[in-house]
This record gives sequence, C-alpha cells and structure tokens, in this order.
Amino acid sequence: MPAITEQFSIDVTGESGQKYPGIFKAKPRLSHRDALLQDQFRRDLLGPKADQPVAGGAQAVADVFSKIWVHLTEAPLWWREAGNGIDLIDEAPVAAVYKEILRIEREAIEKVLKKGEEAKESIKAPEAAAPLAKAP
Repeated sequence: MPAITEQFSIDVTGESGQKYPGIFKAKPRLSHRDALLQDQFRRDLLGPKADQPVAGGAQAVADVFSKIWVHLTEAPLWWREAGNGIDLIDEAPVAAVYKEILRIEREAIEKVLKKGEEAKESIKAPEAAAPLAKAP
C-alpha cells in the first residue's frame, strides 16, 4: 500500500540571507519499518558509538535529521543538492521543515484520536437511545 503523504511549503530566509522556497511532501504517520529506519539514520549520523553520550548538540542534530529524512518523500532541488538538508549552513530552512513535519504528524494523531472518540460515542449512543424491550 503506498504511503499517504501531505504537502507543505516553506519560504524562509536563512541567516546567510539566502532564500529557501519550496514544496515538500511528507508521510504524516510512520510504519514500523519507517521507525526502524529513522533509528538507523540516527545511528549512521552518530557513528559506531551512537548509544553513548555525544557532545556539541550532535544528538539533537541526528534526531532532527533522522526524523526529517524518514518522513520526507519529496523535496525541492536545493534541499536534495544540500545532502537532503544536512549540508546547509543556515538553520532556518531545516527548522521550518522540521516544524512542518511535527505539525502534520500531530494533526494525523489528532485525526486518529478524534475518530476513536467518535467510534466510542457511537457505541454508547445506541445503548442510551434504545430502551430495553419488555418481556411478555
């Protein structure tokens, strides 16, 4: 089954003054395989001692990029040419993409929770609406 994707766009100016406009597509929800792949991306970025403490914010960088990479399915050329964002000097485009991925992920979770609540209410509703039949 093909993954469902959501489109979002960013149009930010980096700290260097460079403009970063573009349209991206990302998966709002991850499969189990995707979750494992995200961890593999993180480990690949941190190297052979990925489970040991790292200095200088490397853990945060690895966490952010592994999440971005596993969610994104399409990105503009400038993003791909910059090693899927990791070779950018500016933080603004990375932060904007990360923020959008968090947003679509949160909205997907909220939709699932809402459907669950609606299902729960629909199960309760017939019980309350239908009186018990009287025995003859």
